[in-house]
Amino acid sequence: MMVGRRRICWLIPLGLLFSMGRQSSSFGQEGRSAWKARVGEGIGWMRRMSEQQHVLTNQPVNCCFIGDSLTEYWPHSGNRSWDEMAKFKPANLGVAGDRTEQVLYRISNLDFSRSKTEVVVLLVGTNNLAVTLPDDPRDVVKAIIQCVTRLCAKLPEAKVIVLGIPPNGLAGTELRKKIKETNRLLADHRWDETVRFLPVYESFVGSDDEWLDGMTSDQTHFAAKGYDALLSLVNPVLAEWMKRP
Repeated sequence: MMVGRRRICWLIPLGLLFSMGRQSSSFGQEGRSAWKARVGEGIGWMRRMSEQQHVLTNQPVNCCFIGDSLTEYWPHSGNRSWDEMAKFKPANLGVAGDRTEQVLYRISNLDFSRSKTEVVVLLVGTNNLAVTLPDDPRDVVKAIIQCVTRLCAKLPEAKVIVLGIPPNGLAGTELRKKIKETNRLLADHRWDETVRFLPVYESFVGSDDEWLDGMTSDQTHFAAKGYDALLSLVNPVLAEWMKRP
């Protein structure tokens, strides 16, 4: 059975909802740091996290995909390529809109102890750069390293694939420049032997840095063809590390 395709209805205690509302009231740019864990906005965000905890606790999981909408939408916009990973028993832990600080919060607060996670695939950072007041690429890299450090502490037997940030928006923009700089810094970082950085940006653009035909639905999110390309990058590493053909 595929993990991450079902939506689960949850009842959350009223007191907890009020608490979450207070936490999210200050959500925004002011006072935030890319590398400091921060709860997401609204009741829906916490409900999504509760659904993910249910998956980790009650369904067979050997591989976790953690990130933002690029991860969350994979089973839907790229259902064919997602289904091809059934042998890895993947859990989709993506939440649309998440920046590094929300991903770090979920990594810190989700309980992975009942899962048998062998590999984590981390894809995060584009939302830190595609905002009115974007984070500096160095801060985004610091935050991604913090996410990996927390993952390794919580899952000491697991390995981590850090995906580079894919293209977002139009070629030649300041956003694209920040994405490229972030990817350069990620590639230059000396990762632990249980962590592998996997560049992906170049697989989605041509020599003119424009999106390749069919890769994106809106200049930000992947179309089915884009997810096919992402699978072609991730699948060999998963097969190598998880000993699946």
